[in-house]
Amino acid sequence: LFLLISESPYSERFVASWYLLGYVVFSSLPMLLCILYLGGVMGSYSIQSWKDSFVGFGVFIILAVMFITKIPLPPFHVWLPIVHAEASSPVSMLLSGYVMKLGLLGVLRFCYFVLSDFVFSYWYVGLSLVFAVLFFFSASRELDGKRWLIFLS
Repeated sequence: LFLLISESPYSERFVASWYLLGYVVFSSLPMLLCILYLGGVMGSYSIQSWKDSFVGFGVFIILAVMFITKIPLPPFHVWLPIVHAEASSPVSMLLSGYVMKLGLLGVLRFCYFVLSDFVFSYWYVGLSLVFAVLFFFSASRELDGKRWLIFLS
């Protein structure tokens, strides 16, 4: 957030910083609370012990949505084109290099073993294709190169 405000040469950096702050607060805080809840209810912070219980299935759904907001998966990455377009290139590289990759790691570590049947279903693949086509048309309307790239990532 500090780098976005101090390093960006663009005038809309303050609006983008509010988007980034909202993204951090509304995705990271519930994610931390879900992990603390699972650790408290299960008595352990081992992910392997969590997968054998049905107590955490709804919590794993919430975790999946929170981690998906960190990686560029539609429709949860509304904040991403705005922040990347206003950030300088080094800040944009940090966002795409660390935040998005850690989100993907979180999806794989926390949610894959619980939601594996759902991810490989025809319903999910069809829904993903519909969102991909919608975001292709959204990206085709973009004139800014950085926003266009982030829509297609």
